[in-house]
Amino acid sequence: MANTDDLWRLYRRFETDRLIKLLEIAAHMHADNHFTILRFTGHYKVMLGTPDLDAGAGRGEVACLPAWTTLKDALIDCLIRIAQGRPFVELRDPEHPFCPFCQSPTEMPRERTTDDAGRWGHLSRDGQDWVPCLYQDEALIEGEVKDEMHN
Repeated sequence: MANTDDLWRLYRRFETDRLIKLLEIAAHMHADNHFTILRFTGHYKVMLGTPDLDAGAGRGEVACLPAWTTLKDALIDCLIRIAQGRPFVELRDPEHPFCPFCQSPTEMPRERTTDDAGRWGHLSRDGQDWVPCLYQDEALIEGEVKDEMHN
């Protein structure tokens, strides 16, 4: 198998429309023809499959995707993940798919701590801010978390 640098060099030679065609082929093989291209204010994210944004679990998937300034780079990153046998997004914390702080690669670390009252939460990188985690009890059922997210 080619290493990441070799794959970057190879895919950089392709035009964006050809990279999309390769992604379509991979989606047909791995994801029932589904792939997602997301354009944000300053970056792109690309993945196989469709994130479940309605229920909320897809927010964690999107947060785990690397952000790229060009569509071409985002496509190349996705194709490399596929070539390396990692075609789907891996949640940072699969036990807490609905908590954006458990999943976020940039906003907060995923480590959870407790405050003086014993509530679970997340400390900011500088240790100054604390945000309650959506998962206060490991036995919390999924429906309650969904309801809390929409309030």
